[in-house]
Amino acid sequence: MRACSYSRHFSVSALICGLLAAVLPVHAQILTTENFNSNWPGLPQGSFQDSTNTLTGWQTRNVRITSGYGSYSSPYAAALNDSDTGDSWVVSPALPNGIGSVSLWVKNIASGYITVFQLEGSADATNWTVYAVLTNATYTAFTNLAYTINSLDNYFRVRKTYDNRASGGLLVVDDIVVASVPAIVLFTNVYHLPSVPLDSDPVNVYAQIGTGGNASNVALQVFWREGTNAWDAIGMASNFAGVYATTSAIPAQAPGSTVQYYLRATWSAGMGSDATNYPAAGSNGPLSYTVQSLLITNVFITPATPSGLDPVNVTAQIATGATISALSMTAWWQVPGSGWAALPMTATQPGTFSTPTPIPAQQAGTRVYYYVQAAYTDPRGSLTTNYPVAGSAAPLSYLVVSYSSYTGMIVQGAFTTNLLLVADGQWQGVVNLPTALTNAAFTFTAYNASVTNTWGDVDQGVTNYPFRGNAESAAPAIVLAGLSQGYIAFNFNETNLAYSALRCGYVNFDTWTGAGVTNYGTHTNADGWVLVGGRITGNTGPDLDRVYLGRTAVLTSTNALNCLRSPVLTNGIGQISFWYRNWATDGNPAVSFSVQIATSTTAAVWHTIATVTNVISPSYFYHTLTRAERAYRCVRIVNASNATPAQLCLDEVIVAEPGAGVLVSNVTVNPAAPTVLDPVYVEATITPVGGASNLSAVVWYRQGTNDFFDWAPMTNDYGNHFVTITPLPNAGTGTMYYFISCAYGGFQAEASSPAVYPADPFAAPLTYSVAFYGDYRSEDYTTNYPGLPQLTFQDSTNAVTGWIARNARVTGGFQYSSFPYACVLNDAAAGESWIQSPLLTNGVGSVYFKMMNRFGIFGANYLNVEYSYDGVTWYTNETIVHLNNSSFTEYRSVINSMSNMYIRLHKIYDTGFDLFLVVDDITVSYPPAMVNISGVYITPGYPMTTDYVTVSCTITSANPHFPAIGITPVIYHRASTSTNFTAFALMSRTGEHEYSTTLGIPPYPRDTIVQYYVDCRFSGYYYRSEERQSPAYYPLAGPSGPTTYVVRAFASDYGSVNARINGAETSSRLLDNHLWQGVLMLAAATNQLRITFRGHDLFTGAGYSTNVTEWGNTNNWKHTLPIVDVARTGESAIVASGSYDGQIVVRFNDLTGEYSIQRCVWQDFNEWSPTAQKFMFSYNDNSPPLVNNFENWGLSETRFRIENFDVSSNWWYMTSYTNNAAGGTNFFYITYSRILWYAPDSKYSVLMTNQWFFGHVA
Repeated sequence: MRACSYSRHFSVSALICGLLAAVLPVHAQILTTENFNSNWPGLPQGSFQDSTNTLTGWQTRNVRITSGYGSYSSPYAAALNDSDTGDSWVVSPALPNGIGSVSLWVKNIASGYITVFQLEGSADATNWTVYAVLTNATYTAFTNLAYTINSLDNYFRVRKTYDNRASGGLLVVDDIVVASVPAIVLFTNVYHLPSVPLDSDPVNVYAQIGTGGNASNVALQVFWREGTNAWDAIGMASNFAGVYATTSAIPAQAPGSTVQYYLRATWSAGMGSDATNYPAAGSNGPLSYTVQSLLITNVFITPATPSGLDPVNVTAQIATGATISALSMTAWWQVPGSGWAALPMTATQPGTFSTPTPIPAQQAGTRVYYYVQAAYTDPRGSLTTNYPVAGSAAPLSYLVVSYSSYTGMIVQGAFTTNLLLVADGQWQGVVNLPTALTNAAFTFTAYNASVTNTWGDVDQGVTNYPFRGNAESAAPAIVLAGLSQGYIAFNFNETNLAYSALRCGYVNFDTWTGAGVTNYGTHTNADGWVLVGGRITGNTGPDLDRVYLGRTAVLTSTNALNCLRSPVLTNGIGQISFWYRNWATDGNPAVSFSVQIATSTTAAVWHTIATVTNVISPSYFYHTLTRAERAYRCVRIVNASNATPAQLCLDEVIVAEPGAGVLVSNVTVNPAAPTVLDPVYVEATITPVGGASNLSAVVWYRQGTNDFFDWAPMTNDYGNHFVTITPLPNAGTGTMYYFISCAYGGFQAEASSPAVYPADPFAAPLTYSVAFYGDYRSEDYTTNYPGLPQLTFQDSTNAVTGWIARNARVTGGFQYSSFPYACVLNDAAAGESWIQSPLLTNGVGSVYFKMMNRFGIFGANYLNVEYSYDGVTWYTNETIVHLNNSSFTEYRSVINSMSNMYIRLHKIYDTGFDLFLVVDDITVSYPPAMVNISGVYITPGYPMTTDYVTVSCTITSANPHFPAIGITPVIYHRASTSTNFTAFALMSRTGEHEYSTTLGIPPYPRDTIVQYYVDCRFSGYYYRSEERQSPAYYPLAGPSGPTTYVVRAFASDYGSVNARINGAETSSRLLDNHLWQGVLMLAAATNQLRITFRGHDLFTGAGYSTNVTEWGNTNNWKHTLPIVDVARTGESAIVASGSYDGQIVVRFNDLTGEYSIQRCVWQDFNEWSPTAQKFMFSYNDNSPPLVNNFENWGLSETRFRIENFDVSSNWWYMTSYTNNAAGGTNFFYITYSRILWYAPDSKYSVLMTNQWFFGHVA
């Protein structure tokens, strides 16, 4: 080993020399060392700084050279700074002979934290290669690290990248020793061409090498083999400096073959020689390639950057070998949420295939995935090759961008800024005016490769913020009248030339600086924007793949309030816009975010105004929404993801001032403390701002948090005062929830109208409380009766409420439910005894009361619950038999009448001696809110297999005193063969009381009996939960008794269309759309047919007609069958003359009136007698059997039938003996007999065997 070469400012100890002897390879030479003890400025350095050793050229960045943290070789060492402060490193001077081995001593300044640092090399001190990463370093005493690198790089660097200490996480470095590379050959670039060979391609191998130390006489060889064959050698020669190529190619191989190869270099070194392989394992770990018969070399789309207007063609370029055949090419594509679709490709020139049918144009912002597949045959068989190789698992993609006629647009004049294309033809940008400008003028300028256009405003009509208008080409500049300062947002639509200039809050993160902003935490910029649980991207590493225009904000999901929050925006909130994406390139996990607003940055309540879920795209998307908020002046974008770590990237965030809008204030309800009897009016001051006009306001209200909102319109009765035209209906006790919605016109109204108050009406609506009013509807006998406690049974009246007690005592001597008294009804033997209410207005729902028999007395009390409209004539609602004599029992008697009435609890009988009945705590509720569901019909009236069926109905409130609110009907449906109603269709209001399904019941198969019912949920008054009438059903039984329709195969608006022939109407069935067919069996021969067609149950579009539509043909041109003609309504019967019997078939089209009438033979087997489970001869003429069930016979009655076997009536000739043969039209039969004309008697006679039987089919 050559003697150590020392720096003249450091005497290396024997320990270091020994270390180097152990580490440095033969022929290595120490090039440089650094112990930080001299020639550094300002030693010992008092701060972290950038400095250079004036003698050796070593440099530091963000490093402090001091003795304050200890040193390995006294007195100084280099302390690399805390990672929160940015990069910190030590770098060598130029090392002309490369980097062989390195040694250094390191330690942390304290225990309890870890550091991470890297050893790096570079050829130019700019682009660095990492040789080693030292993770989780926890050394608290100096520790030696030694590495063999053997690189021809010219610079060496130690760089600290991380520590987990809150502050002061320093790494101390000392005694760095770098040795040059020994005599060595280094392979820096090895490859073969073609990189993926075809079966027709010879292959050459190439290598680029570098030599270190005194290596000379370098020679290279390639060793190769196919499969497991023996290795063969090919020499390599240098074709130019340092680059070698095989002197002859590896021969072409069959498709599917795998060729392995490795390189061997030999060289001279001083008195000896050496050799090395590449890869180092040589034949035990060679390089390889597989021979193909087809390659897809390139795939591209046209246009390269599609807009929402562009269909997209896919083109593939291929190379083929000598053995390929039966080639076909296909492009596969999909958008998220859909399946893969195939597009065949055709050859446009040799080796090039394109899709003659393009991928259809998609909406801007859509990511389209695609790949190309080749199917072919070679000696291995039928194969497919994808591009990319993974096909559908890792396809290519393109993002559909917004459309514009221009490649760029700027605002120029008193200031200049670029605009971004944010939607089709829509441009947006921001300029910052740190110094106020007066009457600043500007124009919009757009350009592309062939044209430049400039727009101004020739008749600018708005002279204050927010500026807006419609621009004209080559017009004078637009003037921002008055002072303009701060951020100004510009919008321009190249299609309709609408423009705006709005004051705004803005952040793009490019100039967001400060300590640690690239680390997750809470950071605030100069404009007051705050990043919570976020960081700003840097300009290196993975961050560069996530930026949009410059630097970007990244929000984590580690906390529910991680967000980007604006400062207070003094002008309010109008258009909010920003660009966003998922940090993860594969979209996993998905990210969600919410946009929220508040009155201040410290507000306790933030209102969510928009939520976006399932953000999986690695491409930036534009999000915008427009509000008109002046009371709310702060915005935040919250990472609302549940998954960890789900990271959201944000850029170009703009919150512009509002356009037209309204301010809602002074909201009150009248009366302020309503009871259930009080209709409630809502009043508010609604002030138009920003040029808003044509205000139209409504109040949305609901009872309870789970009901649906209903609405009541408001009117502008004076000034800016609005009040509900009709009051909010009486509701049940408890909390009513409501908010105001106001529509308006003006600038940006199409996006921001209607405005709602409060800002988050569903999560935080306005409220008022409703109390129960029942001063005269309850009686607990506490006070206001004469002579309390009463000592005798008497008639008495409550002096305040008017309740009456007849033959009763108000006392506490016989128990009570509520202290101190109850009403005791007398023994039945003492005469009638009852309790009567005053006149109860607004109807009666249920009567609640508690009773017990006199304590210890056994028996039954009989009590009628009665009602009267006049206090004279009484009607019994129900009779209650009460037995309990030990405690009070509560009863409820349901009446549900809307009429004013009196209620009476009338004791009518008892079964004991002195069996008094004690009554207490009487309450009579109002009738609850109810609905009537009527006029239910479906459209189409007779659905087919392709029809979505709309269900319509009328739903009205059945209680005029306490109407139902928040009426929300739903249709549940199923096939009759299904067990449960699992499907439903939502209904929406189409009129004042009319509702229809929004999407309808989906199609069902032919002949399905579809069952359905209306489920109507609503809210409104009820006294107790058991009184609640929601849900209501149609039919009343709901799921246990649904209504139905049958799915037809063909269309017709009629339930049936039948033919009426000579007064007899035959049933028909549909053969095709509107085409009906029926068969009539003539009861007897006739010489004339009179025929009309009759349509029943015509669907009118809103129900079914009970009228019969009748068609005839007064002037039918032919009067004998067959007849074909056209019938019309209002005409007389079709007449056919001649002799007719048997069966007639008629067909009729209810749409065109076309018909046909013909003789026929018809059989439907419905009247055929069942046969045994075997084939046998049988006969039927489609006549119904004659059946005698003896139901109309008297007891002990005998009846006879005489049969003469006359063939003119019931029988035909039977010239041979029959076996169970039918006889005739009345369906008599004989067995083992025959019928013949018996001449002697001049009669038909039956000849029988000894097995004969005569009977009638029953």
